[in-house]
Amino acid sequence: MKFLRSKLFSSPLLTFWYWLFSVLLWEICLHLISYGMFTGYSWYVIPFGLIFALCLTLLCRLLPEKANRILTLVLSVALFLFYASQLVFNQVFGTFYSVSMVKLGGDAVTNFWKQTLLTIASSWWLLLIMLLPVVLAVLRGKKYPGSYARRKWLRSLALVLVIALLWAGTELSLRLGGTGYYTVYDYYHSNQTQTEQSVNFFGVAATMRLEIGHQLFSSNEGDSALLEDDIALEELIDETLPLETEVRDVAAETQSPDPAQSTEPAQPEEPTYGPNYLPIDFDKLSTLTEDKDILELNEYFSRARGSDKNEYTGMFKGYNLIEICAESYSPVFVDPELTPALYRLTTEGIVFHNYYTSYPNTTTNCEYSLCTGLFPDLGRDKYDASFVYSAENFVPFCLGNEFRSLGYHTLAFHNYVGSYFGRDKSHPNMGYDCYFANAGMRFTTDWPASDLEMMEQSLEYVYEAGEPFVAYYMTFSGHYRYDFYSNPMCIRNQSAVASMDYPEAVRAYIACNLELEYALEYLMDSLEEHGMLDHTVIVMTGDHYPYGLSEWQYEQMMDHEIETPFDKMKNSFICWAPNMETPIQCDNYCCNIDILPTVLNLFGVEYDSRLLAGTDALSDGDHIAILTDESFLTEYMMFDSSTNKVTKLVPDSQIPRRYFDRMVQLIKRKLLISSKILYTDYYDFVFHTGGMSLGNEAERVPVVEENPE
Repeated sequence: MKFLRSKLFSSPLLTFWYWLFSVLLWEICLHLISYGMFTGYSWYVIPFGLIFALCLTLLCRLLPEKANRILTLVLSVALFLFYASQLVFNQVFGTFYSVSMVKLGGDAVTNFWKQTLLTIASSWWLLLIMLLPVVLAVLRGKKYPGSYARRKWLRSLALVLVIALLWAGTELSLRLGGTGYYTVYDYYHSNQTQTEQSVNFFGVAATMRLEIGHQLFSSNEGDSALLEDDIALEELIDETLPLETEVRDVAAETQSPDPAQSTEPAQPEEPTYGPNYLPIDFDKLSTLTEDKDILELNEYFSRARGSDKNEYTGMFKGYNLIEICAESYSPVFVDPELTPALYRLTTEGIVFHNYYTSYPNTTTNCEYSLCTGLFPDLGRDKYDASFVYSAENFVPFCLGNEFRSLGYHTLAFHNYVGSYFGRDKSHPNMGYDCYFANAGMRFTTDWPASDLEMMEQSLEYVYEAGEPFVAYYMTFSGHYRYDFYSNPMCIRNQSAVASMDYPEAVRAYIACNLELEYALEYLMDSLEEHGMLDHTVIVMTGDHYPYGLSEWQYEQMMDHEIETPFDKMKNSFICWAPNMETPIQCDNYCCNIDILPTVLNLFGVEYDSRLLAGTDALSDGDHIAILTDESFLTEYMMFDSSTNKVTKLVPDSQIPRRYFDRMVQLIKRKLLISSKILYTDYYDFVFHTGGMSLGNEAERVPVVEENPE
């Protein structure tokens, strides 16, 4: 026993035990504080942590004793700061930052420094535990100097061999659960695996290594094959519709039918609606480029099935439009007495009963989907946040650009600085005149600022611009942290929620969101005073689930348990218009990407439904609520990708053939075409290089470029 102990804790192995303890401590602390427990495949954190510890051990044996001692301490401090920053970022924003979002992590610390300090203060005990390896490194340098002695090349080579064998064995074990979609093998190898998913399965260190590897060496070959496979199975798209829906010929739809050739028996006349397509010649476009991604998109869209116009097309043509993306909004707290404006907007107009937000966190991703009708790139090899990247692209279908070309005044407002998330670049690119904190508006508090104060100041610009107008708002008052000592919005409205029988965090959440209620009350009263309310449409949704509340706290507000991922992601797609005697009820399943095509159709704006990932929620076509982890909910079934569990909502006999496989393929197609459109600047190619028409030609007004001087 004494001999074994001396070998295990001898100088050659002491460095390894130190790094194994450090890495597993950091990984387990982060995992437990973020996920609460280990899931079925989370045990891979241990072997990948072991591999990382062995690599650090090898690195710390390559230099002379003194240099090794310094290197160990430097690496310990650097890794502690890295893991600690991930912990703080996760506590503030409900997610981990990826390699491509390192700059965003830095911006978050500088912009939300108060929130960061409060999080550090509340997590001091956990940070102290995570600091323990640094303390050991300092003490060990004095107590065990011999452990840093330089190793012979043979021992280092043996260590390299051990690392290689362990790595190979771990990767081979990934195949044990299969290699199909949503297996641990798929999450490990796929470009599209999100940081949050990867950390859950493999740990932070392995996730960073995978993301760096994908960014440096990814060829996107798998993505291309996926798109080609989707094109080859074009019937897959049509068969996802109810069985009675016929397969349609896209080419035939663009031409008037010849009654003389019809062999169908005469039927009673019913309203017919043409497809929501633009006259795009994809064959011609393919002669103008050799770019493989653009050629694939041309081929795909030439075969894709979009959606038709419908009885609601042009219903709000000529109306003013106000669109609001509400920070951390949830309809759970809406009450006819406490929040009369929100209650009116939620229960009147067009009521979407099965709308779900796709996003658990990260506002910029939701904004991107809301404004573009596309999914952001959440994969490993992304360059930057998609909204930031899109600032240099042509984005014709965004409301600002579409309505400005039709003669509308288009304005955008946000009650925080425009540089955060790059809104000072992305939002002007969407066609808006933009006003931010300290750039056209000033607020009595800076974090968070008042939605009511934003509304009061913004309407002055709206009235000055005149009708018709589009006004876009990104609110801020509902942002985490939910307490009555650090959040001025919570403190401001504390008395209004004092009698509620909820935990303090829930009462604070409702209190800060009352600023949104008061902003909407002011908006509707002011528009009515100016004679504009009766021809203005208000569209609103939340950006993401209120991750600042724990699931238990959210359940207290819901008054029932969260049983599925969709329970907490259910939200509101408010589409309110005045003078609608009876609300229009819509039971189709939908999510963030579906709002843009729905609004464009309601206002009679011509667009091409094939070129968006979203679908008009009031039209025919596929109706599906999609979460960013590719879980989905339809009228037939619910799929939870985190557990690979399918829950059928109707008897098997009512489910179309191969329905689940087709839904998986459909979702992956939406994600893939969204990324390819973004990175190829596809719309610029189609409408500028290719010279295709954007429609509404008779109504469009010439765009006059501003004089740069």
